[in-house]
Amino acid sequence: MRPLLPVPLLLALAACASLRTHDIADTFAADAAHLVERSPTKADLDPARAANAPGVMLATERTARDFLVGRDRASTKSAYARALLACALLAQGRALDARDELRGLKPRLEHELTRENVVIACAIHATSLCRSIEAHAAAEGFLAGKLPAETFVRDYGSFAGLAVAEPGSPEHGKIVKLAAASLEACAPGVAEPGESARKARANLRRTLAEQIYNDAASLLARLPATPQRSPGAEEVWLAKVAVKGATTYRHLIPDMLPDPLSAEQRAWQREQAFPLFARARGIAGYFLPREARARVESTRIGNTPEEILYDRLLSAQLEVLAWIDTR
Repeated sequence: MRPLLPVPLLLALAACASLRTHDIADTFAADAAHLVERSPTKADLDPARAANAPGVMLATERTARDFLVGRDRASTKSAYARALLACALLAQGRALDARDELRGLKPRLEHELTRENVVIACAIHATSLCRSIEAHAAAEGFLAGKLPAETFVRDYGSFAGLAVAEPGSPEHGKIVKLAAASLEACAPGVAEPGESARKARANLRRTLAEQIYNDAASLLARLPATPQRSPGAEEVWLAKVAVKGATTYRHLIPDMLPDPLSAEQRAWQREQAFPLFARARGIAGYFLPREARARVESTRIGNTPEEILYDRLLSAQLEVLAWIDTR
């Protein structure tokens, strides 16, 4: 005979089983109303963490975790719950935890892009973006001599294009040490590095900046250009993260481009920048009506957090194009 579970545990399991994904989405919407907006800065590029983190989205985190108790984590409903949980963790500034919650999930194919699957795909891309930004910050710590090379390689090597075996594999430790040794060419901790070290540093910074750019572009591309109906709070939040991700380009472009640019390189760079910002301006429609966007474009005055974000997107576009034109 199977042993009976304690009554409190049975009640807890029953409560978890009674939850639905819309309960998580409703809780997300209620939590999102209390988020305080912050914009990426050169010193802190994170596009997802709220200004009032970490004590935000706690009810969403709790509800999503309760929903997932005892469920098949690979099902679409569980994947959607995991995506909302990851978004809540990103708003708290916990990108590594968000990555762990999404481990094993893959973005659905184009023909499978239901609303839930769009959220799943965008949560994956938003998490990758935030992790890339963490890698960028870690690299600066490494170059300043504040972070050991092996620690940087172990935690962020893949973002820097370094082939690092999976943790636990027989070759992991050896490969980490070899990759860390190769980074010594950057002369970490040296205030005035020589020419070869400057080139090594520039290459590392360019690789990490390009990774952030690619992740930001992927997130923008995964959101439908315009919402088909009134978007949910999670879609609005992801759209804000995507637009903020586009604004980081203004801080990354000095590391991404050679100086000087040829006329052909300049034209090609403009061809890359225009679609990115055009897409971001359209995605801003998730949280700012067309009339409000037009008003900000004409006055360059933002009165609400959403208008201020849109104005910063416009400023980023001007700054990026000016940078390209003057190289």
